[in-house]
Amino acid sequence: PPASDRISSKMIFAAVVYCLAALPPFLAQVCLVFGAPWGHLTMGGKWEGALPPRIRPVAAVQATLLLCLMTIALDQGGVTDFGWPSWSLWPALALTYLTTLGNLATPSPRERLYWGPLTLIMSGALSWIAFL
Repeated sequence: PPASDRISSKMIFAAVVYCLAALPPFLAQVCLVFGAPWGHLTMGGKWEGALPPRIRPVAAVQATLLLCLMTIALDQGGVTDFGWPSWSLWPALALTYLTTLGNLATPSPRERLYWGPLTLIMSGALSWIAFL
């Protein structure tokens, strides 16, 4: 059925939870693009301090993906209508799961500590929307 036929308050809640959990990593990636000294919190913790300028576009791509994922969650959860097709939920869910696995398996203890729990929450919230 169309997403609008199955929207519930639980789905709206899940979409908001997803976005609240995704907001810190999104903001961190934006800050990394502009030179924040948090290289240890991304990409396996390979860089202390600011990311090298040649790597900052990767943080921009990550921020853009997170923004897209948040808008997909809001759309499919019934909060907004950005126009994402219903099938967009499935690649978003797959990417969120892969991100969670990466954050739980990273060699960086700080990434595991900060992003692991948030991406687990994101995976659960988006799963709720997908399978509710």
